[in-house]
Amino acid sequence: AVDGKVVTSFAANTGSRDQAGVWRDDQARALMQFSLDHQVPLVAAVLYNEPGYNIGVPGGYDAVAFARDFKIFTTAVDEVMPDLKLLGPCSGDDVTPIIIEPVIRSTDMLDRIDTSKYEIFSYHFYPKVSERCGSQEGSEVALTDEYLSRVEADKEYYEGLRDTYLPGAPMWITETAQAACGSDPASYTHM
Repeated sequence: AVDGKVVTSFAANTGSRDQAGVWRDDQARALMQFSLDHQVPLVAAVLYNEPGYNIGVPGGYDAVAFARDFKIFTTAVDEVMPDLKLLGPCSGDDVTPIIIEPVIRSTDMLDRIDTSKYEIFSYHFYPKVSERCGSQEGSEVALTDEYLSRVEADKEYYEGLRDTYLPGAPMWITETAQAACGSDPASYTHM
């Protein structure tokens, strides 16, 4: 009704993996085929969200495992929906940490995959997390020069990665907000 386009990611949790911890593409293939069969405007996708955090994946998951899963994913896309645009790495926190340091850095992943499969360089940027996630920064930090400089620092870092690994590719911020983890409770008073 709104002529919208769909950008999605796929599950990476243990339920989407075989006994050896290898990502299975059956659900991704089914979703892509459903989208084709029912004219769902699925236009872009990422393997899975924020792969550097190791949230929900098997213990010991690393950049080598990500590269293996990425190859499975891109093979499925090539076979089922070759016009689907791939974006990535959809990382965050390489510069401005949100809650925890990523286990896998963006460069570690990008060094191990065929980056030509990506058409869009994507990253996430959260300048601050909510106190709900344990942030010690009060909402007043948003009025400081240091806080505002986080935007530029992350942009410059990810532009450098884009220029190295995907020269000329468009660059998208696919997640951002005033604060992650549901926003600070007082944020409605100054937004």
